[in-house]
Amino acid sequence: MADGGLKLEIDEALAERLRAAAAATGESVEDFARQALSAAADDDWAEDYARVAEYEATGRFIPAHEAMAEFRAAVEARFAKK
Repeated sequence: MADGGLKLEIDEALAERLRAAAAATGESVEDFARQALSAAADDDWAEDYARVAEYEATGRFIPAHEAMAEFRAAVEARFAKK
């Protein structure tokens, strides 16, 4: 785009999830999406790369249900601050 921005198209199912998440925080869909994308772009991937390297070296992993429980707790903690 000429102005340096980015236009992103998503499917209806993802759009509905995004609308619901934004509504739960009281933010506009645009602001919620902007913040989520900004946070994802700012993430430090070092821990993720270290976990992959550990798995490749040892075969040990974190089960998905444990990883998702940690993620859910982090999300709930973030929203509790608002």
